[in-house]
Amino acid sequence: MAHLTDLWLARRGRRAALRIVRPYVERTRWRRGSDPGEAWMEPYALGFLTCLVTLVARPVMGGAPGEVLGLVQAEAWAALTGLPAGPVGERVLTLSLAQDPDFTLGMGDALLFHSAHRGSHQGGTPDGLSEQTGAQAVLDLWDSLIGVRIEAGPVRATAP
Repeated sequence: MAHLTDLWLARRGRRAALRIVRPYVERTRWRRGSDPGEAWMEPYALGFLTCLVTLVARPVMGGAPGEVLGLVQAEAWAALTGLPAGPVGERVLTLSLAQDPDFTLGMGDALLFHSAHRGSHQGGTPDGLSEQTGAQAVLDLWDSLIGVRIEAGPVRATAP
């Protein structure tokens, strides 16, 4: 049973994730001209979004237990996609255990995106670009990683 502190930490993590990730998800909806719906359940998109939520939420959650982070992942993912949170946890676990190449690629790309996003929001970018240019570079990176995949529909990764 979750303690009250765990629920508070989950709320903090979920709010942080939604504050950071929601504008990018909305950008994808806007560029696509519609809600991608079930495309968010594709392995790449699922790996990307759940990993990105984790990367944003974990630092504000302190030492919250793993099951609390899982709750944050499912609830934030549902709030971002508009899909029910119920099946997402099992699907993430299944894809992770199977080492699905698309899921793994999505997670790796989320790490790349998170690093770029953090760099552009810490007083400039590491490569000396202005904040505005850095912010545009992050938007372009989002579009090139997740945006094009959601817009194109299911795309399978090629095994190395």
